Amino acid sequence: MSTFCFPEIDAKLSDSISNCDAGFFLEQGLLHLRNVISPQELAVLDQESRGLLDNAGRAGFVDPDYMYSNHPQTGERVPFRMDYVTDKMPSARVLMAHPFVLRSVEMLVGSSFIPTWESKVFKMAGAGAQVDWHRDAGPYLSNQPPVFFADYYLDDADETTALRAIPGSHLWSYQDAMKRAAALNRDNDFGGPDIAVLPVKAGDVLFHHVHTLHGSPAGTGKLRRVIYFAFRAISVERITSPNRPRFIPVKQRILLECLHCRAEAPYVQDSQPFSYRPDIESASPVFNKLDRVASFRIPHVEI
Repeated sequence: MSTFCFPEIDAKLSDSISNCDAGFFLEQGLLHLRNVISPQELAVLDQESRGLLDNAGRAGFVDPDYMYSNHPQTGERVPFRMDYVTDKMPSARVLMAHPFVLRSVEMLVGSSFIPTWESKVFKMAGAGAQVDWHRDAGPYLSNQPPVFFADYYLDDADETTALRAIPGSHLWSYQDAMKRAAALNRDNDFGGPDIAVLPVKAGDVLFHHVHTLHGSPAGTGKLRRVIYFAFRAISVERITSPNRPRFIPVKQRILLECLHCRAEAPYVQDSQPFSYRPDIESASPVFNKLDRVASFRIPHVEI
């Protein structure tokens, strides 16, 4: 496996990533932000998340937003993903508005952006599902401005449960990336010489470009839960997204609602809350306390 070193980024010591950090991400397609989620916020996320996992593991539980797979070592049917996490976890709404992350997003894509896809992925204790090598998007997206996920870790990910990724693979052609992914999946290879293992501590965040090749082997280690929020510049969303145009103002309103939820959360004490300031062409709806969002579950292609 490759030796891969991230720049030192500590959310306790700065307000956002630096220009050098942004350059590193554009070159490598990966970035590690340490100490983003405070212990107090992490405790609330942990409690809500465990309740949802208990539901997912119950016999007879049915919810179309949950996904399952058969563990290759144990044969057990295990949950590995839940979509529309802000609809199911109030603490995830607070998390989406984290100022360090949003200021870093703004540095990478500009002030006019929206959150798009959202999910929670987990490796169950003793029966962590395998995630095959893949990209998160097809060939239609450009690399500028980048489209990426912020991966919020609720648990430590050691070398047995950590994400595997190939730094710089977001710059490969679609054909080369798919050829390599097919070969890695055929050989069940998670340890090649250019593959980086990415251990992460609870409370940290990884940025990964949607074209970065990544995956993770099945595991029998500890529980590992990660909340994923994707971010896109509105200019990119307008020309490449499968979503309908109305998706943009709806997701802007969701982001404004999440900022309000964070301002009201008793366990959060941000010294400098994020201020959402898209350009005039992408002006967002006005937040109205009397007209709150009725549902955070926004299907991507239905609105």
